[in-house]
Amino acid sequence: MFESRAAQFSDRVAVTAEDGDLTYRELNRRSGLLAAELRAAGAGPGTTVVLLAPRGAGLLIGVLGILKAGAAYVPVDPGDPPERIAWTAGDSGAAVIVTTREAAGTVVGHEARVVLLDRPAA
Repeated sequence: MFESRAAQFSDRVAVTAEDGDLTYRELNRRSGLLAAELRAAGAGPGTTVVLLAPRGAGLLIGVLGILKAGAAYVPVDPGDPPERIAWTAGDSGAAVIVTTREAAGTVVGHEARVVLLDRPAA
């Protein structure tokens, strides 16, 4: 359903956030790229992905990308104490953590693969 709306309203603004605006086309493109990266990392139906990101456009890209990959997500606030983040990541059984460069340091030592939301856009 999202992709049909993205095609219909491709040049309209889909997200307005402090970290920038995204059109439906750009949101669809970036979430699709993330979904492909997540599938390559082993995420898909029956898997869980931790989403460790601040509120903003990147968070929505993360949610849509994870859902497009077919996985479930566990939202985690990057402002939580590192011990809580580590416990949640471990308890969820997630094989992949989607996060930002800034928050990636809080998941050091976890066995899950880390995928960055704020890598340069392709």
